[in-house]
Amino acid sequence: MANKLTKNLYRLLTPLFLQPVTTFDWEKRILIIRDDGIGDFLLFTGALQEYIQAFQNSEVYLVVSKEVYPIGCLYMPPDKIIAVDKNRYYYDFTYRKQFLSQLRSIGFKTVIGSIHSSSICTDLVFHVSGKNRYGYEGERFLGGNKKLFVYNHQIRSFDKDKEEENEKITHVICHEWQMLQGVTGLNYNLADIEPYSPQIYQDSLIETLPQDYIVFLPETGNSRRTYPADRLLGILDEIGEQYDTHCVIVGIDTKSDIAAFRQPRFSNLIGQTSLLQSLSIISRAKLVVGNETGLTHFAWIMGVRTIMLYGGGHYGRFDPLKPTGQIICKKLDCYKCNWKCNDVDPDKHIFRCVDQIPLDEIKAFIIKSV
Repeated sequence: MANKLTKNLYRLLTPLFLQPVTTFDWEKRILIIRDDGIGDFLLFTGALQEYIQAFQNSEVYLVVSKEVYPIGCLYMPPDKIIAVDKNRYYYDFTYRKQFLSQLRSIGFKTVIGSIHSSSICTDLVFHVSGKNRYGYEGERFLGGNKKLFVYNHQIRSFDKDKEEENEKITHVICHEWQMLQGVTGLNYNLADIEPYSPQIYQDSLIETLPQDYIVFLPETGNSRRTYPADRLLGILDEIGEQYDTHCVIVGIDTKSDIAAFRQPRFSNLIGQTSLLQSLSIISRAKLVVGNETGLTHFAWIMGVRTIMLYGGGHYGRFDPLKPTGQIICKKLDCYKCNWKCNDVDPDKHIFRCVDQIPLDEIKAFIIKSV
């Protein structure tokens, strides 16, 4: 009750501190909000293309997180992309006020936020204050015609006794498809909004690497979902020697144990590449091996053969949509729990469904792919 009261007071008082909304010609401007991570944004790119096409007579603007901004610029003109610092938005009221005022000063008649679980997205949809607002607050549709979105995207906890044999969590693409049709009033096939890769420039760093190589992506945004890197390094070294294959390690965590790893058949570039350089390296790889994370998704979207180590928390929601993407997982009774998991090894600090992904199966897939 206290949290709900605080939220309502915040929404009531916030407009008092903001610049008035510009309504002159605002029907010519559309705002799409995607403040989520790299992988989520990439899976949205097909729908983004269709929004731009549907509103081709308007100026389409895009809000993304500052981490995603370089990738966003591959899909849209940079002057139509507005980056938000998510940490500052949460904790710095002055920054939040300035950011909301910036959007309100531009003025958007239509505001679209299709992210279910982002409080920033919900806040922006609410306070940018377009006449047509499309978004979610939990499972409640926010603004517009509520009848458009009679849709429950919440993942139900796995119940072994009640689950139907073929039950599967709705893929995020299906959610975007329903949202797109509801907002535009047009009919689409799911194939229309499959994610796509823009043209990737080839960075000069590529010239320093062997012609054929495997890329290893050891990181995720959550250590409990990260497959132990030391296990994979062992088999990658073994396969490299057996098949005369080089391995390039890409990541950003310079404080991790793997950042100090050095072997003749490896190029360890952790902390040494920009996001766009990483994409360039991945685009030339003959195989990518990684956890379920943004860059791994980019690999299969680009058509690079990809092995994705896949946990069970949201199994089925972010599956690769092209044959170039192959998942390897360990199905357990607790699958589809939305990561509400208490089964974490106190010593390893890894979810059991990730920790038990069979190494021999990973090895077999890598050998088959090289």
